[in-house]
Amino acid sequence: DTWFSSWLWPMSTLGWPRKTADYDRYYPTSVLSTAKDIIFFWVARMNFAGLHFDSRMPYRQVYLHSTIADEQGVTMSKSKGNGIDPLTIIDGATMEELKRPVQDARPSNMKELINRIEKNFPKGFEAVGTDAMRWTLIMSITEGENVKLSLNRFTEGRNFITKLWNGSGRVLAALEDEVARADSASVAPAQPTESDRWLLARLDSTIQAVRSGLDHFEFGAIAQQLYHFVWDDFCSWALELAKARIDGTDAAARRGALRVMGTVLADMLRLLHPIIPFVTEDLFGRLVPLMDKLGLWLDGRPDSDLLIRDRFPKPRQAPQKELEARFEILQRFVVAARQLRAGSNIKESQLVAVQVKALHADTRPMLEQTLGSVCMLAKLESIDWATERKKGMAAQYDPAFE
Repeated sequence: DTWFSSWLWPMSTLGWPRKTADYDRYYPTSVLSTAKDIIFFWVARMNFAGLHFDSRMPYRQVYLHSTIADEQGVTMSKSKGNGIDPLTIIDGATMEELKRPVQDARPSNMKELINRIEKNFPKGFEAVGTDAMRWTLIMSITEGENVKLSLNRFTEGRNFITKLWNGSGRVLAALEDEVARADSASVAPAQPTESDRWLLARLDSTIQAVRSGLDHFEFGAIAQQLYHFVWDDFCSWALELAKARIDGTDAAARRGALRVMGTVLADMLRLLHPIIPFVTEDLFGRLVPLMDKLGLWLDGRPDSDLLIRDRFPKPRQAPQKELEARFEILQRFVVAARQLRAGSNIKESQLVAVQVKALHADTRPMLEQTLGSVCMLAKLESIDWATERKKGMAAQYDPAFE
């Protein structure tokens, strides 16, 4: 009876067998998301019904999602007591609350499951929130058809949300400080720097990749792209490179940096919103009024004050792989300098001078254009250019420099 009635679901929910306005508009539907284990129980039957009664398939595309298993690889089931209640992830739970579903199900391995809970969660499970749960699930798709999931995995989502919140908060705080400065309101923002252009190029590449991922149902790949853009490009590099300008006394440079960082943050929140709706809506609601007051939008204000109603971002330019490749030289140089410091047991607080032999045409121009930021990130006193390495000097080798 269950599967017999379910085969009419795409049609009956829209008013069939009556010819309703909803039926005319929405049938056939767009996408069916399902697991592969019910293809013949349900999906095939819906196909039969659609073709028999309407001569059309009931949907245009079918997305087969992953099957969720517990940390031991056993498919989650209420009867097995090994499922995870979403409210436990969102709101948290005591150890006794975690044990209750197992005690209610009374599976054959109940004692093993109870012991596992007592060992792993003696103080219960701390809430991570809805957005962290959604992010963790999307990130998990990269693992293949079967996803092993445990409560501890959701702390990864919480860490990412915290990184996003803190990184966005630094931009919002800087914008608030700028609003409080009455003397710089009439100062025109400086033109984008090389690091600004790199960030905008990385944003364009990310937008393109995310759009492609959505169109092809590659949700795990989308999460990977967004993770690296938020954590690496925006927080680890762009914020640090812009810090000197944002904290400086040059009003034009400061407003130029804020214009790019605020605009990029808005697009970043737009990209994240389908996965992380609540935190991004909160941050967007704080960002828009500040950018409006300062008049710092790079290419026009948002279409709506609500992120859920705003436009999805589009790339501003075609991919700039050469610019991204040039900037990678800077990134590799900073990492090499840090490794050289660590390998030589130099204190973190001690500034050092380094000599650089350029092995690529872009190395010297790139480092000279961003000299202040590079020295700040790598904790360098100076960079001198050399043609040969002196005997006995510690060194790091890269295809673009030594």
